[in-house]
Amino acid sequence: MEAQYNFQMKPKSDKNDWEKVEIFSQFYCERTTAIRYAKSLSRKFKSEIRLTEGKEPFKTSGTYIYENNNYTTNIMANWCNNKVTFTGNREVLDKVSNVFQEMIEKETKGNIGQLPDFVKSKNGYFCEIYRSETDECSFHYETRWSPNIEALWIVANHYDVGFVLDYEESGCMVFGKTICENQILQDYFLNQCDFQDFIYNVDTDCYEFEGENYDYKEEIMTILLDRKINNNKQKIA
Repeated sequence: MEAQYNFQMKPKSDKNDWEKVEIFSQFYCERTTAIRYAKSLSRKFKSEIRLTEGKEPFKTSGTYIYENNNYTTNIMANWCNNKVTFTGNREVLDKVSNVFQEMIEKETKGNIGQLPDFVKSKNGYFCEIYRSETDECSFHYETRWSPNIEALWIVANHYDVGFVLDYEESGCMVFGKTICENQILQDYFLNQCDFQDFIYNVDTDCYEFEGENYDYKEEIMTILLDRKINNNKQKIA
């Protein structure tokens, strides 16, 4: 469902209340689109982004935060971005989807950070969850600093399903893929040395890797990670 979303931005060092920060942008769009835009702003400007859903008609930028918003969230610059896709039979996947939908609904009511009831942990909360628009039983969400592999492992064992998790927080040099298949868990990730294999060229505004230029470092990181995964498969074979 489309709604009006308002965006505020401030440096992490700025201690002012959000109510004192002007709205710099407003869009009428789907919630998932607004979240993606907020995340991209956070990564680009290394700042905190506040996303709010406004009930008032569209106003020009420079207005202040609206009262009684039914959706408010702060998106931090150094959270881990995750995408998990579950695998298994249709009946069981529907149960997994229902669990995630319940967590999504709780978040829309302001309870940011959720875990399934059967996961007894103080860590690994799923935050800012939304369902993938293209893949079946696939969800995007955020976690603090690193992926919540343990929580996903518990979900997989509880429902006897597999999953593929892609995670990234390049600011903390976190980038990897976890594969759970037939109750076997394999985690592939880049280490600090891998991040030294490419450099950023200020003059060209590109990343240089093996004689080629790339607009985004994530492209290079994906290449390096795929090599690790393929090398491991060759060793097993």
